[in-house]
Amino acid sequence: MKVSVVKPVEIDFRYLKAVMGVRYWQDCDYSTDGVNYIDACQDDTDEEGEKIKKMIPLVNGDNWDILIDLNEGKVVGWPKGFWLKTHFKVCDDGEYSFLDENKNEIINITNEYEQYYVPDFLSLEDNGYGDYVYINIDGDGNIEHFDEMKKEIKYYFDENIPTNKK
Repeated sequence: MKVSVVKPVEIDFRYLKAVMGVRYWQDCDYSTDGVNYIDACQDDTDEEGEKIKKMIPLVNGDNWDILIDLNEGKVVGWPKGFWLKTHFKVCDDGEYSFLDENKNEIINITNEYEQYYVPDFLSLEDNGYGDYVYINIDGDGNIEHFDEMKKEIKYYFDENIPTNKK
């Protein structure tokens, strides 16, 4: 007799890749000294937010593509001296993958669990309700409250990965 058995396996994620279609680029505050923040809504009167979009690091077309090093708690390739506090709305347009140390995809949670536009672990500063990215990045690329992000990722997998335990 053949049966399928789901057995928990410990996996070492090194990176989180997030590709997010941001609706309003002005929904952020930024700084070049980490003290004096500028509200992008007040700084950019352009309805499409093109001025701010050009300033924000790691923008690719209409997407904000970030790669987070889960060992370091940093955004890979973040330019030194740019601080960002996001409250970006991502509507129906986010893709999230966990990668190994060679940046090979281990699991794409967008395809596996389509319940989120934005997973809770990318809404650290406020409740994102599955639609908003709330993270703060400092001038060295460090993510504020990264320990909380790690807890939320672990919780996500503990709650969403099926096992044979009852």
